[in-house]
Amino acid sequence: PPRPIVPSDEPTSPLVQALDLLRLDDAEFKQRLFAGCRPEDSRPLSWDLCYGFFHQNHQQFLDGIPSSTSLELGALQLSSYLASFGMYRNAVLRTLNRRLFSAILKTLFEAARNAHIDPYASKGILSVQQLQVLIDAVKDSYQTFLCASGYPKPSHSTTTLISKVLMGVMGVLPAFDICFKAAIPIFKTKAPENCRLSDKLDDATLTSLLNVAQDTNVLSYIKTQFDGVIEVSKKDENGHITKQLVQYPPMRLLDLFFWAYGLKTYKYS
Repeated sequence: PPRPIVPSDEPTSPLVQALDLLRLDDAEFKQRLFAGCRPEDSRPLSWDLCYGFFHQNHQQFLDGIPSSTSLELGALQLSSYLASFGMYRNAVLRTLNRRLFSAILKTLFEAARNAHIDPYASKGILSVQQLQVLIDAVKDSYQTFLCASGYPKPSHSTTTLISKVLMGVMGVLPAFDICFKAAIPIFKTKAPENCRLSDKLDDATLTSLLNVAQDTNVLSYIKTQFDGVIEVSKKDENGHITKQLVQYPPMRLLDLFFWAYGLKTYKYS
């Protein structure tokens, strides 16, 4: 079994004990993540590229109405990330093109702007109410686009699609895909009551998720196995461009930690 490593002031923290149930040894974790490829060529990097694009250009998306070119570039990054993680098995995404994601991005950033939400300044930690604003924006824009496109069958956005979009663009939610959700029942066996997740994006789960993501013992524990940074370019008021390292948001750390364990469970099942 994975060896427990608890680098915190509370070695008996119930949350850390619950996470320890999901811990893989380092070699297996890397194999699950990179599948034997170089990290820079593996599919997890598609998230870095996607999130990095929006983080680097977040001012033009949040401060004003983004141009059609920016929306198209963002849609390309988002669709590439989603494709890397199997979302194009979805019949709707196979039928429509990236204009769907341009429409979602336009509505999503408009909702964030109107509600004064800046997920990049907050390092991906928002309130439950703010998360619901963003979830509703993705959900509503998806439905509006499908109706306008003439898509022949009724189709609602799934929890997986909504959460993957918000993970790829803003890093504010783990991607609730089949692998992430496969790890939840194991985690729940030892998690405190106020940290028990479900496979729904309801207020109770979002509250529990925030309780987990904001626990310093949890983040310290996960970082004993892996951490991540993204390099983005920043232009100052004089036009000078500098490089800046951005830490993975806490939700991305949880996303990968749960996903790697769930991938093992899913493959065995």
